[in-house]
Amino acid sequence: MALKGVTSQYSVAYNTRQPTRQSKVLLTSQTETFVTSEYHRVNKMNVQDRIYILRYFFLFFNGIFLILGIVLLGCGVWILFESNTFIATLRTTDEKILSVVFVAYVLIAIGFVAVLVCFMGCLGAYKEIRCLLILYMGCLFIILAAQVFVTFTLLVNNGKIKTFMDKKVTDMIKEYGSPSGTDDDKKDWKLLDVVQKSLKCCGKVNSTDWLSNDYTNISGVYPCSCFNGTSSDDKLFCSLSQDESVYGTACGALIEEWLSSNILSILGIDFGLAVVQVLQFVFALYLFRNIGRRHTM
Repeated sequence: MALKGVTSQYSVAYNTRQPTRQSKVLLTSQTETFVTSEYHRVNKMNVQDRIYILRYFFLFFNGIFLILGIVLLGCGVWILFESNTFIATLRTTDEKILSVVFVAYVLIAIGFVAVLVCFMGCLGAYKEIRCLLILYMGCLFIILAAQVFVTFTLLVNNGKIKTFMDKKVTDMIKEYGSPSGTDDDKKDWKLLDVVQKSLKCCGKVNSTDWLSNDYTNISGVYPCSCFNGTSSDDKLFCSLSQDESVYGTACGALIEEWLSSNILSILGIDFGLAVVQVLQFVFALYLFRNIGRRHTM
């Protein structure tokens, strides 16, 4: 009897130490829940880290986009209001295909919209508003389409613009100082004087181009802006003295070089803006996806 009692006590103690089937299931369930929660916690941290990194690069390129947008806006304003270069003559042409006024307005619109879009993108990224990010990407596409239009217009009309400028300079030299000149003609003459003085050139090809002008051909004088010596700003024409000589550089080549460099500058800014926009679109898209993924966790 004593032996039976001891055996019974050991049996009860052993059974209490052995886990039941229900306890095993409960332990497995708790372990799976813990592992799942830890997985989601770690995954959520990884998503949050990605959002921080994407937001940083997004804001960085957004700042570059803002600067280039302001530069384009400035280019448009310069084209509209510049009066001391041949841009002013391009604004007055009757040929619509050569009109730079429309291009200037498009550049101003691109720059202005780019500034607004930048602030909208910053707000969407900082506050993690997915609707603003979608609208931001749509505006980027519209701006990119406008940039392609400006680039196409400048490239297609580049040769025509140079031809127009060449003809315009020839007509300005021929009609320079004419008594029948209108107010617009006098503005063109003043512009030509400014160009010849600033670039230190005379004539389109050389100083002999001024022989096509009726007054210089008869009187044997040259415009005062052609002289590299002292001359009066009140007079259009001056006689050539022994200690004075006209500029030997051709204005036509310098004007063409100036025009090409400005067109290339605008196209370069346009291209740089397009590259930044592609990067912005990519970062905005990944930021949009990761914000949505974090909200579903």
